[in-house]
Amino acid sequence: MAEITIIERLERKRVQWEKANDALEALLGEGTVESYSFSDSNGTQNAKRRKIAEYKDLIAELEAEIEELERQLQGGGIRTFGTNRYG
Repeated sequence: MAEITIIERLERKRVQWEKANDALEALLGEGTVESYSFSDSNGTQNAKRRKIAEYKDLIAELEAEIEELERQLQGGGIRTFGTNRYG
């Protein structure tokens, strides 16, 4: 039963990671995009150029969480995360 929960969390984090990367890529594109919006389970998210550093931090955080969940699936120890700001 615990594995199903880890798998579900892992898939949710991967989707969040993909959306954060899409938003960052749009903001870093050819200079034509000033903002980018997407919808996820947390509602509509808006990204603006001033938040590029925040998106880089979010992506790094999600990558760390994905790696930890993958380790848990492989039988590694369980590590708790801080406040879950992203779902």
